[in-house]
Amino acid sequence: MPEFYTTLDVSQTWWSDFSFKAERENRINPLDGSLHADNPLKDTWAVCAGMEYLFVFSKTEIPLRGGLAWEQRPAVGNPDDYYSLSAGSGFSVGKGPGKTIVDIAYILTHASDIQGIVPEQSGLHSDVTEHQVFVSCIKRF
Repeated sequence: MPEFYTTLDVSQTWWSDFSFKAERENRINPLDGSLHADNPLKDTWAVCAGMEYLFVFSKTEIPLRGGLAWEQRPAVGNPDDYYSLSAGSGFSVGKGPGKTIVDIAYILTHASDIQGIVPEQSGLHSDVTEHQVFVSCIKRF
């Protein structure tokens, strides 16, 4: 009997609270060294959505997964926007506590015209395309 799952995550990171402070010195913005009071980092948001369709058979389970994400990352000035697409599958061998699970996942992350965190290169912008593949094998005892 197949099973269908969905998820939606929304998160915020309060980077505006993040700073560096040496003894007897003012708080500074750790990305560009400016005074934190004059130039704090901006808070960032992330939204991730995913789904999984699980095929359940007598001796194995096979998941099919996919997801989309938008994530802001701290940068000098305004946060940079990153977009991700993910897909994955796998299979299990056996049932119950002694089963083995083999899994593979792929994530494509892309960002255009980002500034990043290179303060000595202000005005430098780049594009990022990142491919990641994850493989795992879990043996339950």
